[in-house]
Amino acid sequence: MIRKNGKTLHQKEPIFQSSHFWIIYFVFSLALVFHVIGHKYPPILIKQEKEIYECFQNFVKGKVLLDNKPLSGRFLLYIPYSFLIKDTESEFPKNWQYLRLINAIIGSFYAPLITASLILFKFSPFTSCVAGILLSLDGSSLVATKLYTTDSLLLLFISLTIFLGILAERTNINFLREIQGIFTVLACVTDTLGLVAFFYFIFVNNRYFKSLQSAVSMFLIFFTIELILKSQFSDDIKIKLPDDATFKEQIALTIQLIRLQYNPVTDFAEAFYWNLVKLRPTTLWVNDLPNMAQRHVAVHNVPVVIGVSLACLFGILKKESVFFWMTIVITWIFKERNVMNYHVALMFGVIALTAVFEKINEIMQKMMLITFCVVALVFFTFFYPWEFALSIDFQLDYTLNIWNM
Repeated sequence: MIRKNGKTLHQKEPIFQSSHFWIIYFVFSLALVFHVIGHKYPPILIKQEKEIYECFQNFVKGKVLLDNKPLSGRFLLYIPYSFLIKDTESEFPKNWQYLRLINAIIGSFYAPLITASLILFKFSPFTSCVAGILLSLDGSSLVATKLYTTDSLLLLFISLTIFLGILAERTNINFLREIQGIFTVLACVTDTLGLVAFFYFIFVNNRYFKSLQSAVSMFLIFFTIELILKSQFSDDIKIKLPDDATFKEQIALTIQLIRLQYNPVTDFAEAFYWNLVKLRPTTLWVNDLPNMAQRHVAVHNVPVVIGVSLACLFGILKKESVFFWMTIVITWIFKERNVMNYHVALMFGVIALTAVFEKINEIMQKMMLITFCVVALVFFTFFYPWEFALSIDFQLDYTLNIWNM
């Protein structure tokens, strides 16, 4: 506070200090390096990219695929594709590596955004920095964001939803809530896991009816447009409405279309066992290129999810832990056995872990966090050696073959 003309005036505390900007810049630089290195590898299209590539080829023909993935995110990816890719008949298009580079750069922003959000949440700069480092080293998101899929956009939109929410709360600028609603809807129409951002938006903005109303309206409009596009331009729908169809028949077909797209996992117990108890790594691709030895690339973040889950039990009443578990449940329902999609859950898991560490004695906290980072780095180097331009060890390859039997 300062004094002026005998009166005491309260000086407004800045939202970020200069040291905070350096922390955010450090996390962004670290994330950018790890995301961009190796974006050309592998020099083939893997399964997830082949699906996107097939979708783009259908867009050119005026068709869409009937699946449980939103169209809007793929339309956003199609924009740079239409400018950079010309040889649409090639198995590995010439400029595909540049699309991966764009995606990797986009994926580099979510770790610093979460770090900035934690600082705004009043967590200590040291703890917030360590959380950003852990997110930068998350192998699942590193692999996912280096492929040209919707994962980078999803992580960016969810992290912007979290950041803008706490920024609006700190600054009392209602316009930021409107922008937050836009990014929330973009997360929802990019991937089904974006529903977590939608629930988060409702949870933190339940007192602001106008912002909530705008976001819900936009979501319903996008959802309706996607249903219309899929019903009109998909070859997979066998039932076509006659021109004189009644309103009741139109509603019946719409309900059938929703069931086709969003059919949840029927055996929830099997999904629980497969995703959480299974400790073996998931093979992402196998190197079968000529004149090169066969190698497996694995995504082994399931034990990380189990460890974060156990740590989150200490903060189970925290809303961050609730959203961590919610993301895992939505992953089970919509993604079935796709273990790759845990990178969104780990985002909320790291936030929950930060809340747990914040309660520990300062000296013990720093010792535990440094140990946590060292263990994560060793784990990361062993299971993701190609990120450091290291060859995949034969012993690791042998271990993967045993675990994937």
